[in-house]
Formats: sequence, C-alpha cells, structure tokens
Amino acid sequence: MKIYQIKVFFERKLESFWYWLMTPLAYFFTKEKVNKRFERRKSKMTREQMVKWIAEDIARYLIQNKKSDVEFLVCTYANDDHFWRDCYLTGTAPYFLKRSKTKMAFYKFEKTLEIQEKIVDVLKHNNYVNVREFVEDFKWQRVDDYKKTVEITYRSK
Repeated sequence: MKIYQIKVFFERKLESFWYWLMTPLAYFFTKEKVNKRFERRKSKMTREQMVKWIAEDIARYLIQNKKSDVEFLVCTYANDDHFWRDCYLTGTAPYFLKRSKTKMAFYKFEKTLEIQEKIVDVLKHNNYVNVREFVEDFKWQRVDDYKKTVEITYRSK
C-alpha cells in the first residue's frame, strides 16, 4: 500500500506541475489574446502595404500557376449574374490572394478606383508578369464606374 500511496502522490504532483507549466501557453492561445494580436497587427497596416501585398500575391499566384492568368475589372461594382464572382477587387477576397496578412489588409481598407490603379501600376513594374489593359463595351451588364479590364499573365523568359 505504501508504494501505491507514493504513486498517487507523484501523479498528483505531476498533474499540478503540468497544469502550472501549460497555463501560460493556454493563455497565449485564448480568444482574447488572439484577437488582441489580430487587432494590433491590423492597426499597423497601411494602404501602401495593402497595394504591395496584393500585387505580390498576384505575382506569386502566376509564378506558381504559369499557364493561368488573372483578369479583373477596374470598377466599383460588377453584377454577379453576368460575370464570374471575383471579377473585380471590391468584393470578397479573390482566389489569388493566399497569405493571411494580404486578406486581412484586403478587408481592412476600401478598394477605391485609385487603389486598384495603384495595384495595376505596381504590377506593371514587376519583372515576372505581363499586364495588358483594354476597355470593353458592356451594353447589357451592370458595371459601375468602369475604367478598364486588366489581364495579367506570367512573363516567360
């Protein structure tokens, strides 16, 4: 019986030690701490970083998928009934935005026409992608404040 009492004693001590050891780690992953880190990171973001990150994610997507292309409309709204879902940069995060910080910045700021133009300008200076701009005529579809259509492809060397 004495050995059993010693075993129970050590199990309890080990359990309390384990609880003491894991408490700071558990606090690190609590919802409040995660939200604080998220808000702190989100508050430090700027529009210039958002433009740079979106352009980088587009270039990364095209480097990874060389035969694909990214096409979007520079406008404030395009009717989803007549276009594909991610045809413009003011709705939900498009499929080519992969990094979490890019998605966070995408949802933080409003994507005005000027910001969309800045993204296109940054992509024009990128050595890995070709940017083709053209103006389409939409007669029966609803497109608000349409400026141009941008097609971005991978530049093969």
